Amino acid sequence: RLTLYLGHAVLAVAVAFLFILAGSGLGSLVSSRIAATRKVMGWVAIAISVAIVLLTFLLPIILRSTIHLDEIAKIAIAATAFGPVAVAMGMPFPLGLRLLSRVEATHVPWAWGVNGSISVVSTALATLVMVEFGAIAVLLSAAAAYGAVAFSTFTGVDS
Repeated sequence: RLTLYLGHAVLAVAVAFLFILAGSGLGSLVSSRIAATRKVMGWVAIAISVAIVLLTFLLPIILRSTIHLDEIAKIAIAATAFGPVAVAMGMPFPLGLRLLSRVEATHVPWAWGVNGSISVVSTALATLVMVEFGAIAVLLSAAAAYGAVAFSTFTGVDS
């Protein structure tokens, strides 16, 4: 959708990567100033889940209604759309590592390994789901995954 919106595939990828990577890095930095508790983790996961669902359904409307704007304004709109959710998405892993290090420090290396493995597998899986079922299925699956994290943090069920 961003390719159609911005008119260039390379620009769309650059804009998406820039704001998602910079936002998640900022979220990781900001998370160092937030208490690492299960409750905080749950609320962050809920915020991400809700933001993904909202973006899934509102972003097409926003892009359609602002398609006439110039390129700089469109990039600013993309930053506004992706930035906040990316900041939130940068928080769970560092918060989780801090929480885990207090509870069971010997599991921190495993958390890094699982995170790396899941990152590789989820990228391939997201591509397959995208091809077979579309972008909405990928986004709603991501929202459901964050919802499961929130559920597990509030109920005490380990995820």
